[in-house]
Amino acid sequence: MATNDRTSLAVSIKTRILLSFLTLILVLSVPIAVLGYRVIKKDIIETAERKVLSDLMVAEMVYTGEIERIGQALRLAPP
Repeated sequence: MATNDRTSLAVSIKTRILLSFLTLILVLSVPIAVLGYRVIKKDIIETAERKVLSDLMVAEMVYTGEIERIGQALRLAPP
């Protein structure tokens, strides 16, 4: 009977240690995962915003150049 008590006590201690380690891993990994997600998301959004702003500036330059070219063509055309 004493051996059975020791075995159950050993299993109980092993189970408690395992659960403690799993809890520790979970407690540490969740904030790290959330932080990583936020950093990556922020980086992706900032990169996309910079790209869109750059593309809009290029489009504005092309548009302005085309308007100027049309204006010059109209000035050169005889009345």
